[in-house]
Amino acid sequence: MVDKTLTSLVTSVQKNLYQVAGVAVQVYSEDLLAEKIQNAFHLIHADKRWKRFSTFATYTLDGTTGRVTATVTDTFKSFEDIYKIYAGSSDVPLRRHSNEKNPTSYVGTMPLEYVADRTTGKVFRVIPITSTGTVTVVGRIGYSDDFAMTDIVPFDHLALIYMTCWQWAVDDGTNSAMADKFQGLFETRIKQLTENQDSEPISLNAGTSSRIPNSWEELP
Repeated sequence: MVDKTLTSLVTSVQKNLYQVAGVAVQVYSEDLLAEKIQNAFHLIHADKRWKRFSTFATYTLDGTTGRVTATVTDTFKSFEDIYKIYAGSSDVPLRRHSNEKNPTSYVGTMPLEYVADRTTGKVFRVIPITSTGTVTVVGRIGYSDDFAMTDIVPFDHLALIYMTCWQWAVDDGTNSAMADKFQGLFETRIKQLTENQDSEPISLNAGTSSRIPNSWEELP
């Protein structure tokens, strides 16, 4: 389904809430609805590793601090958005630092582990901090806290509408049946989206080509 703008989602939520027999739900605030829609998006975004948000980016290490030279938050907003980090062309991911060894005791120029970093725009740093070369980060696209009303909210609009209506009906508290209805609709929609994602073909071996060979060479 086509994703919708925040304005369009607010309108759809209002139409659904008109069906609710309650006190608070009869007084609609666009600002509050927009906030609840955004909260619904961020909860759904963080709940699963949705393939639609999967991405990667390659960065150059600075060789002195364990940080990369570019701004990471252009793509990955937080440490939780990172799934794997690979050094150079290696297919073996770096380990997360276990905190059981002094990070400054590592020496060398090959990245072995990574940790979170609070430096503005960086998100992570590698160990040893003198590592050089490049690292490729695989993770999910991160999003800031706020969408403008004209922005497209990048997720299935039915799931966002149902979750927002569910939240609003629960807060109203005068019509538990309607809250249960929206909860059921939301959970059904998320189950559909999850099943659709899980049914997509996957590579049996991510480290090798999936192509069928059409030529052969003799080994020396």
